Amino acid sequence: MSTYRELEREEGDFSDKKLLTGWFSLTVGQLQYAAFMAVGIALLWPWNCFLSASDFFGERLQEHKWLSANYSSSMMTISTLTSTLCNVFLSQKQSGVDYSKRLVMGQTITIVVFAFMGLLCVWNTGLDPIIFFVLVMINVALSSVAVSLSQVGAMAIVNVLGPIYANAVVVGNAVAGVLPSIALIISTALSGTHVAGKLQPKRDYAVMAYFLTACVVSGIALVLFGLAESHGPIDVVAAPVHTSSTADEAIEELGIPLEEEEYVPFSTLWAKLRFVALTIFTVFGVSLVFPVFASSIVSANGINSRIFVPLAFLLWNLGDLAGRLLCAYPRFVTRSPIKLFIFSLARFLYIPLFAICNIRDKGGLIQSDVLYLLFQLSFGISNGLIYSSAFMIVGDIASGENEQKAASGFTAVFLSLGLACGSLGSYLVVAFIL
Repeated sequence: MSTYRELEREEGDFSDKKLLTGWFSLTVGQLQYAAFMAVGIALLWPWNCFLSASDFFGERLQEHKWLSANYSSSMMTISTLTSTLCNVFLSQKQSGVDYSKRLVMGQTITIVVFAFMGLLCVWNTGLDPIIFFVLVMINVALSSVAVSLSQVGAMAIVNVLGPIYANAVVVGNAVAGVLPSIALIISTALSGTHVAGKLQPKRDYAVMAYFLTACVVSGIALVLFGLAESHGPIDVVAAPVHTSSTADEAIEELGIPLEEEEYVPFSTLWAKLRFVALTIFTVFGVSLVFPVFASSIVSANGINSRIFVPLAFLLWNLGDLAGRLLCAYPRFVTRSPIKLFIFSLARFLYIPLFAICNIRDKGGLIQSDVLYLLFQLSFGISNGLIYSSAFMIVGDIASGENEQKAASGFTAVFLSLGLACGSLGSYLVVAFIL
């Protein structure tokens, strides 16, 4: 719990109430941190499930070359465009919103979606590739709606409760990136070399179990969030714009400070958070080239691609996790929005670096596996540091609870726009490297 303790010292606003004592102690603050970390894991797990299972989808779509080659780009495009539309809609719905219910609803939808995805792995494996592709994309879209609901709900709560909770969410996101990569490497090593053929795909119970882990992760997040709600002030509900004077007087008599909920216009949020928003947009727009290059660059020293490619994914995600964990320590948090935006623009330099690596074994100026993997690691670290810093300073820049809650939808819109532009740009990268 070193991450929690470091931020606890800076914030000084966590409850020290003991829930467990003895050889294992647990405070309310630690439970809430763990709950938001679990929520963060659940937010990104669906994306990684769809992306990491690209080999499975490639085999199911092997009869349709274009769909097989463009699955990753199509998945990212459908996901990010759906998220963008959903986040724009949610950002305008500020009055009378129960953000905790949004979070719970999103995780519930995720459980339903991935239960169906697990069924697709063993049911009617001879399904026409186009029909299968459409079903998968529908589930990708539904999953994006679920994540948008949960993400806006979670970020609204943490913007009010403090940066430590925001750190818990983004660290959870990074953990969700690491675990699927490890699972993929282990399963590949255990199963040995696999050669795709033209036979009808068989029932894949291993991938079914992989998809069902998303259900388990969301279930754990719901349980921990429910426990955290029952032990602390975690509910964030946007009150209606107009409150009756009788209700106001009753609230004041109870000694509860009254703050009228007001609609916060886009222009107000843009004036204060424009560089943070542009940073989030740029970071994710650039980072979306990572899956395309990671799946296309092969070892210059003959390492099996079914090990080398997941290793690249793992190192990027480990770097991302390291960057987010570093932001648990105040000295690593960049609090200047302008500096963050400049740092995010500097990450464009990674694109030409990846372009001169060994793409599809065609040779390249860089013929060093170690150097390429270090590129991936540092690319991930930069993503984690900049992304974490940007989200952690939102609550400090926004004034009052109204702006802090509205900022969750505002930043989510730019996150989705960055992912959408990055996913569309990935088609150009695919065309370039084919």
